[in-house]
Amino acid sequence: MLLYLDTTTDSAEIALHAKKKIIARNSWVTERNLSQELLPRIDKLLKRAEIALCDLKGIAILPGPGDFTNLRVGLSTANALAFALKIPLYAIKDKNKIFPLPQKTTLVKPVYDKEPKITKEKNPKLQ
Repeated sequence: MLLYLDTTTDSAEIALHAKKKIIARNSWVTERNLSQELLPRIDKLLKRAEIALCDLKGIAILPGPGDFTNLRVGLSTANALAFALKIPLYAIKDKNKIFPLPQKTTLVKPVYDKEPKITKEKNPKLQ
């Protein structure tokens, strides 16, 4: 059983694949709540498909390009689940072509669609 995550935009998608076939899927508009929604939605998807978390054999995720916050939430979740469950992690390059799976990895890093906008620290002496 493979868990697929796409958090590159405000339209998040999660799916369960068995033998290259989708057995359950959920997609939604996050409206800036992905950090609160992702794990509960994964849990609901697993329960709906009657699959235990320990039955997952791998996690596939699209690392970007995409929005900073959604990528960070999705990749943190995927990396943590794969580490905790001791299962392979796959960085998918094209959301329309998950299989064949690429080489497995232990950490997927984000690919952002633009340079991060870093705010300079305020000078406390000027306030």
